Amino acid sequence: MFKFRLDRVIEVKEKLLDDKRIEMEDCLAKIINITNDINNINNTINVSYNKISVTTLSGNDYCVLKEYIIYLEVKNHELIGQRENLKAIADSLRSELFELLKGIKMLETLKSKALGTMKKAEAKREQKKLDDLALRFND
Repeated sequence: MFKFRLDRVIEVKEKLLDDKRIEMEDCLAKIINITNDINNINNTINVSYNKISVTTLSGNDYCVLKEYIIYLEVKNHELIGQRENLKAIADSLRSELFELLKGIKMLETLKSKALGTMKKAEAKREQKKLDDLALRFND
């Protein structure tokens, strides 16, 4: 009965561990996507700055390009903030994964000790039965 309960608890913890791993993978994938977006925006900003500095633009084109660069910089800062939030979430998920792994390992150890104790108790009962049987044959 005790073994069944431990097996069930370990099974539930492993399911939680799998769910956290999937959540962690999703979070890391989002971080990679945001990092790629940040890199693309930075490249676009650099190209736009080069366009402003290299070519002569009319006042209207200059204002439009300048506003576009400002928009990209704001978007870049937003993405950096999102990436930092996701990194914080990833760190908390990593610590939760570590705690779950530690809990599963502890339960496995407890299970193996309980099984060892049960085997010793069974061996003692068996030995007692054999001793009683041997005493009956001697009588």
